Amino acid sequence: MNTAKNRPAFTLVELMIVIVIIAILAGLTTVGTRIAIRKSKEATVTLALEQLSMAIEKYKNDVGEYPPDFTDLNAVTRHVRKRWPRCDYADDFVLRAVEKNVFGWDVSTCGPASALVFWLGGIPDANGKPGGFFLSPTDPLCINPGTSTQREEPRYNFPDGTIAYGSYSFDRALKLDAEIETVLCDNGPAFQPGKDDAKPVVYFCASAPAENDLGSGDEVENGAYQMIVSEREKYCAFQRLGCAVPYAKNMERVENVDYWTWHEPDRFQLIHPGQDGLFSDNDTGAPAYLYPCTALGKTESADNNLTSADDDNIVSFAEGGTLESLYPEK
Repeated sequence: MNTAKNRPAFTLVELMIVIVIIAILAGLTTVGTRIAIRKSKEATVTLALEQLSMAIEKYKNDVGEYPPDFTDLNAVTRHVRKRWPRCDYADDFVLRAVEKNVFGWDVSTCGPASALVFWLGGIPDANGKPGGFFLSPTDPLCINPGTSTQREEPRYNFPDGTIAYGSYSFDRALKLDAEIETVLCDNGPAFQPGKDDAKPVVYFCASAPAENDLGSGDEVENGAYQMIVSEREKYCAFQRLGCAVPYAKNMERVENVDYWTWHEPDRFQLIHPGQDGLFSDNDTGAPAYLYPCTALGKTESADNNLTSADDDNIVSFAEGGTLESLYPEK
């Protein structure tokens, strides 16, 4: 009859081997879990961008054009006239909204990170959730006495917890002076598909894209298309995420002038900074007017303007989800 004393015990070497095997398996499990979590988050954002893209397309079908991204206030005025042709204050729409504090934040500083919450969500309800504009064709902001208080449905249902408020800077075109001004959007809302993940979606409308280098001419009139997220102290939503600019599909240099062709040149771009939380790792104090060109991939050439932080950015125009899926193989 065998007893405990007769059973062979593990040697120290055998114990060490078992411990090492367990450690390796645990490490593989941890790595696999991290990869699965990252893929799950990317899938969540990709799905949200697809749904948002469909809402934007429906918006165009209903209104006749894509909503502007606020890099040009003249485009905003033209769009208000088109969406509400009978509006009593179409030419002063933004000013009246600010005067009456309709939105609870200064919409005159609205930029690419807040534009879709503005156009698709409309005016916040009593709980602060986008509740749509008012149905009155002459008074969609409901600022005049006797206006109907009935609202249209929001054109996109932003899930609870996915809108965060933060500060960011962006560049806006000054058409009359053919110059660019940097605007600070303080306490502006942005859509975060990951809810508390503090990573906003930025919207650039390409209905009037800047095709040439920004120096003079129509390309300046069409908008600067730069957003710099740099405020850190007060808000968690936009903590130094780098410069967000549209991405180019191709770039051609003719007589020392660069000509960019956008991805989705007749539509729009939705850009999410990905899991690293960075649109790019450019110096946020430096101009970033050059549009990163995916056709060139990441090379030593400064013309493409791509950085390692661009790789995991999730964009609406890539079937693979991340921007890196569009880079050529080296």
